[in-house]
Amino acid sequence: MLNFVFRSPRRSSLRTALLLSASVILSAVTVPHAMAATDPVTAVAPSAEAFGKLPALTSMTLSPDGKHMAAIVSPDGKVARIAVWEVSALNVAPTQLALDPRVSLVSVSFVKDGVLAVETRQLFGVAGEDTHLFQTLFTDLKGSKWSTGLPRAEKSIDADYKEIDIIVNQPRIVSTLPLDPDNILIQDSDGAVYKSNPLTGKYLKVAQIGQRETLAYFDQKGVLRAKVGIELNAEPPATVQFILNPETRRMEEHFRAPLRERDFPSVVGLTPDPNIVLVQARRDKDNTVVYNYDIKNKAFVDIAFEHPLFDAGSVLIAPESLEPIVFYYEGERPTAYYVNENLESLMKGIAQALGVKSELIDWTTLNGGKKVKFRVTDGPDVNLVDISNNRATAIISLEGSAQPATYYLYQEGQPLVSLGSARPDLDTTLLGDGYLTQFTARDGRPIPAFVYRPNETRYGTGPYPTIILPHGGPWARDYNDSIDPWVQYFVARGYLVAKPQFRGSAGWGLSQLAAGDNRWGLEMSDDMDDVALGLVAQGLANKDRLAIHGYSFGGYSAMAAVVRPNQIYQCAMSGAGPASPSSMKYETGMNRVLEHRQRPFVDGLDARSAARSASIPILIYHGDRDTNVRPAESEIFHGALRGAGKTTERVVFKDMGHGSVTWSPENMIDLLKLLEVYVTTKCGPDGL
Repeated sequence: MLNFVFRSPRRSSLRTALLLSASVILSAVTVPHAMAATDPVTAVAPSAEAFGKLPALTSMTLSPDGKHMAAIVSPDGKVARIAVWEVSALNVAPTQLALDPRVSLVSVSFVKDGVLAVETRQLFGVAGEDTHLFQTLFTDLKGSKWSTGLPRAEKSIDADYKEIDIIVNQPRIVSTLPLDPDNILIQDSDGAVYKSNPLTGKYLKVAQIGQRETLAYFDQKGVLRAKVGIELNAEPPATVQFILNPETRRMEEHFRAPLRERDFPSVVGLTPDPNIVLVQARRDKDNTVVYNYDIKNKAFVDIAFEHPLFDAGSVLIAPESLEPIVFYYEGERPTAYYVNENLESLMKGIAQALGVKSELIDWTTLNGGKKVKFRVTDGPDVNLVDISNNRATAIISLEGSAQPATYYLYQEGQPLVSLGSARPDLDTTLLGDGYLTQFTARDGRPIPAFVYRPNETRYGTGPYPTIILPHGGPWARDYNDSIDPWVQYFVARGYLVAKPQFRGSAGWGLSQLAAGDNRWGLEMSDDMDDVALGLVAQGLANKDRLAIHGYSFGGYSAMAAVVRPNQIYQCAMSGAGPASPSSMKYETGMNRVLEHRQRPFVDGLDARSAARSASIPILIYHGDRDTNVRPAESEIFHGALRGAGKTTERVVFKDMGHGSVTWSPENMIDLLKLLEVYVTTKCGPDGL
């Protein structure tokens, strides 16, 4: 078994009241009020509407003092509102805040005890281009006052080409100023930073961040402590990390790296010691590590956190004391390492009370090929959603790849209270828990993958019709932490679904990331095929009933699958994909930063030019408001296939952008139905 090394020499000694024992939790917890399981033999697979409609409960947040909760609620799955509860009076109906019906809610969070930040989305058209407008608005807990916290407003037009007031300077919260009861720090799109009271509308400019500066870190008193600059006129163009010297009070350069460098040490958090910051870097390691860094001596002191297999992720910092509370790493899901021992004990007790299970799995390290074992969650897991500043009140969720999030309220010394489920009417009987495993590529490289199997009682032990689902990016990755409608809609209908973490995927170490450089549609696609063939060898996948479906870069991969030799699929489904690496090379070449940061790693198979080699049918779909990958990209490939006499179908979705955050419930519902019809009637000779 792998011996994990968690090193944190500055382990928190916070004296908090989180002393609730596991035995007390066990006696207090009630069973979540989710839909009861049904007999798999007679169960009906959930409809597209069940997966696509708005969640009943999401974006839960807790006020810093722990006295109020807020969330986005949608009882009917069509209209969403903000609900605000008093924690001490949960039996009282919450206050509900409604917005203009043209506006969709994206998220809600507390920035002060009595102030909410609300991110919204609406259809927007400007300069002849249809897109989506995102805004952050601030309001009190009754919704009686709304503001942007910024000074300038201009006239523009909405999707109906009517004049509306919008804020040109979109706010970005850079600090909630936990020691200030009224003000927060907001940065506008021009880099100006304002100390703003979002309820009174008063503001004061306190700093100016350059247009080519980003990742600015302000401490709890509003002092700018670190920032990252981009120097395009340097040779080579470089990323530079600046950190405030605690003695001279001047910004000094600490790290410099070419834009194309994958290992750039960067500040990811502050600490109570003004001379120590947390810096994420590889420093000749395959995985990223978080270090304690000495500013005055410009030296790495020691390791604050590392994981032997996965990249270190984000850090949760106590807003008032600046002490690290939680380190996250990129495991099968974003996984927490709790620095505070009392909080760690609490979360373990809650996990035990809610029946969280784990198992050991075999693993081959992606850099070095060492055989190890490590522990992963088997089924749903608990997550710390939000916690009060005194850590006596918290919101916890229980969620997994086959179970919608159920939320709980923890208060020190009291039983856990079940707050509700994100999808209380979703029958999960036929959904399948995913598991992390590995396959071997044709060149011997281990390929991580998540596999989702149908219910054996209902559909037998296989082999099953199978859909390979490559992720977007390509510098991204999948997790096994929540329900994916593209997966579970088909698993519930008897399909096996697999998500290969092909070379080029992020979060699995530098060797895995760099192995995909300039290998679009080549070894990257080999990995996808080899996962499918590995499932066939295991007797789980039917070799005559294989399909591939991807979105964004995954959409490109589906296009590439159509024209690649040695075809293994019966059909492909491609969403919002570029038809060629040259398309992305062109787009990144139009941006001076991406020209150096991404463009050198983009090359491979040109699916558009190889259209005459297509040997299987393909469904292509795209949103008409996609500004990341223009709809013309998929239209070009569709036209090339038609010109070559190949079988192709293309569907355009109205008012749909690139990211799922821009999708309406109708977009997802219609897409799931479209995919099902295509898979069952047009994939291969008789459907998959």
